[in-house]
Amino acid sequence: ARLAAGEKQLSSVAHRDSNRLAWYKHAGNVGVNLVGLAFNLGFNDLTPSLVGAAVGIAVGEAMIFSHPARGVNDLETYKSEIGEGGKPDSFSWSIVPTGTGAALNVRF
Repeated sequence: ARLAAGEKQLSSVAHRDSNRLAWYKHAGNVGVNLVGLAFNLGFNDLTPSLVGAAVGIAVGEAMIFSHPARGVNDLETYKSEIGEGGKPDSFSWSIVPTGTGAALNVRF
């Protein structure tokens, strides 16, 4: 059950990350800040309102562009290493160094 929940979460993250640069996210950011600009004009002069809207748009765009995008790669790696069935396709082993010696890494 935990494996199925983890796979579902990984698929959800990959789907969200694949749409992170969609046009509607940018349009929503600009739209929300323009609504804020219109509201702010009722209380302030034009210059502070425009500065607030510009800063809001810039910060929103920075957040959209800097959103992590590893979910798609993580899902592809998971599918290539584990497969669709939730268990590895093959048996493999390797010896990996540790701080004071070595460890046996087994995948099956």
